Amino acid sequence: MRNVLILCLVLGLGGSAFAQDILVYDQNSNNQYAQTAAMAISPAGTVVAGASNFNTLLTSQDWDVVAVDLPSTKITGGWGPFIDYVNAGGAGIVSYWDWDADPALVTAMGADSYLQSISTVGQTLSDTGETAIFSGVTMPHSSWFDSWFDDGDTFDLSAGSVPIATMSGYPSGPVMFTGNGGRTIGSFVIDEWQGDGAVQLWTNMITFVPEPGSLLLLGGLVALIRRR
Repeated sequence: MRNVLILCLVLGLGGSAFAQDILVYDQNSNNQYAQTAAMAISPAGTVVAGASNFNTLLTSQDWDVVAVDLPSTKITGGWGPFIDYVNAGGAGIVSYWDWDADPALVTAMGADSYLQSISTVGQTLSDTGETAIFSGVTMPHSSWFDSWFDDGDTFDLSAGSVPIATMSGYPSGPVMFTGNGGRTIGSFVIDEWQGDGAVQLWTNMITFVPEPGSLLLLGGLVALIRRR
């Protein structure tokens, strides 16, 4: 009984750290993984944007998390407002194919530069084990819904940023990373993911960035409870 009470307290504390007001960019994605995850986390607080109204919605209020799932259509007006949002301390996740076209975005998210464009064709995504972001997600992952010549980039990270996934065939730099103390995540195109796991991955990322240590703390406390 004591363990159950402790676990309830832990879950209560963890729940308070999870996002309530979530802005999701989701236009022309194949699977709406980010939107599905955000709606499950906060059905009343999630707003879904497209290319034409993303920047207007972004600047219309304070957001706990902004999740950008961008496999194709780019944001009308560019990345300036989002970069300002991140530089002001906002929590954001960007799954994007064309990082090399937007070096200012790369810098804002926590990388010094992009290194090379990647294709997911025939490649395997692997977890570095540095965070709890892939908790509950089967890894390594090698099945993709669709694949193009450019599905993202590898990165040269800034000091303090953390690599969270690598892609086989691309030995230089990670394809996913956390930056800015854990409140931003940059990634290749997660929309290409096929099979179970992508919604759980987005769920983990959305709940991670407002409080970067929450998943690790919760995992450690649950393990301690089990041992006791």
